[in-house]
Amino acid sequence: MRKFNVVLPLIGAIALSACAPATPTPEWPIVSTETPNDADALRGAPHGKGVFLINVSELAKMNRFLGLIADSSHAGMLEQGIEPDFVIVFIGPGVRLLSANPSAEMIAEYGDSLFKTAALVNKLSEAGVQMELCSVAASMVGLNHEDVLPEIKVVRDGFVSLIGYQAKGYGLVPVL
Repeated sequence: MRKFNVVLPLIGAIALSACAPATPTPEWPIVSTETPNDADALRGAPHGKGVFLINVSELAKMNRFLGLIADSSHAGMLEQGIEPDFVIVFIGPGVRLLSANPSAEMIAEYGDSLFKTAALVNKLSEAGVQMELCSVAASMVGLNHEDVLPEIKVVRDGFVSLIGYQAKGYGLVPVL
């Protein structure tokens, strides 16, 4: 009799779970038909003030991020009806990649990728993006101020620039 007291409730529970409606399984892959946008973040914003801190020393990575800022962030804000107000501040050893007169060694190492960097800097400048380069970083890598790409303004200290722009309401976007 004791066996039945344990077994019967167990059999009842199994029978009830077998009768429960099955949870529908979604079809895979689950694909959203909605076009991605930034409406929630941009709602009520009259303009998009951003200061990008770029501290990247690999040329391919720098080109990838400069391209994203130009073709995704800047263009995306315009497409969504927001006027972008962007500043890019370059710091660190990667500033050597922003020379208008690269050394023969740099040309041998990077080739046409240096021209791509210059073209991206020019594209951003033509779109109205301000760019600054830290003179402290330039002196640490031996980059003369007069050799910096002409679209980029050399400033005394990139950190001070970042502090100033943030105090003016620019959102910090670190690219490391």
